Amino acid sequence: MKLKLAALIAGLLPAVCAAQIKTVQLPAVGIAPIAGAAIAPALAPALTLPQTRVAQPILNSPHPNPLPFALRANGRGNGNGAFQQLLAAAAPAAEPSGESSLLAKARELGLPDRTVAEELRASSDFHDAAGRLARLGLMSPKAAELAASERPQQLRWSLHRLWHDVAPTLPPQFKSDTRWSVPALTVEKDGVTYYVHGLLHGHRNHPAYWRDARRLARELEARGLPLYWEQGLPEHYGTAYGREALDHRALRGKPAALRDAPAEARLGAVATTLRRLAWSAAFLALPGAAIAQDPSNPLGWLGLGAAALPIAELWTGFRRLMRLHLWSEARSSSSPDEAHTADERIKAAFGRRVDFPALWRVELPLPLKLSELPRVAERSESIALAVRDEAQARGNREVHIVVGYNHAPEVAWHLSR
Repeated sequence: MKLKLAALIAGLLPAVCAAQIKTVQLPAVGIAPIAGAAIAPALAPALTLPQTRVAQPILNSPHPNPLPFALRANGRGNGNGAFQQLLAAAAPAAEPSGESSLLAKARELGLPDRTVAEELRASSDFHDAAGRLARLGLMSPKAAELAASERPQQLRWSLHRLWHDVAPTLPPQFKSDTRWSVPALTVEKDGVTYYVHGLLHGHRNHPAYWRDARRLARELEARGLPLYWEQGLPEHYGTAYGREALDHRALRGKPAALRDAPAEARLGAVATTLRRLAWSAAFLALPGAAIAQDPSNPLGWLGLGAAALPIAELWTGFRRLMRLHLWSEARSSSSPDEAHTADERIKAAFGRRVDFPALWRVELPLPLKLSELPRVAERSESIALAVRDEAQARGNREVHIVVGYNHAPEVAWHLSR
């Protein structure tokens, strides 16, 4: 009976945590990364043979993220499960390298870092960037064409690493303004000053981000300044001030529509709190019942301790799990450049507030960045165009826009065009 109870508790906690994580659009990693890291040393001997026969050929695969790809192809999971985490812990992992290999080649040729940075910033897409690097002599034309056509993900991470090394030689494309509760990028165009505020999307349920977003809304409302939100954010932050850009329409080929933030959005924070209370009660139900039946039962107290982690993550916006997911995903790849980019992105975007100056080095420059995630880029453009058109029609001279940090540079770029 005790073994059955332990198995039930162990099986239920990751499943419930994964389900809740999905409600904030976070990949369903559950507590598998934590559990995998904890028990991987004990299981390492047992995984020695599978590592030799399975993991090593996978890591030599030309696929840019081979281990999750292999798991999906074999029907073993979606690339985010416990099996992947255990294999990733046992198999050789990519670690950040000391310097970009492309930068080393540039210095060997005597090319200034600024020259390389200017070429990257002038690139329109990955093919253009590869061609420009080939003309600089950093790769052969054949290798550039192969990288852009057949291995775009490997090229993507190589460009990220190269840009991180040479970006400090150029000024940021947009000034950052940290005076506001939520940091912003500033754009001045046609007599209008736009403040594009960036939040970490998955942190939207973090209490600190609640406070920041709602404080910004109250401040702008008191001053009578227009505020626009990315779709869904008014409800998540529990505010009804401002206008909401329905940017998901862009994924269906339609322009974003603007509407007043619905009055019921104010209940969003209350609804989220109630959901958290319900999930917390669900996590505590089984171990609580076991302790009530037999206070001396160690399995009940063990289950209670195990429930503390997902409950803590639940009430703090899954910050640690998001960081761990990004870190582990990068190290399941064979690319040290991807691992380096993940580390730098964690520092720039997963802190108390988004650090736009640091993010300038992490994210590719615009317009090159638009080719990285086209669906995100489409939504960013739709938000920018809708807000710009309405601001001009209404004669606004100062406009504020709150979006996810990944949208912010793209929205700012489109507004500046």
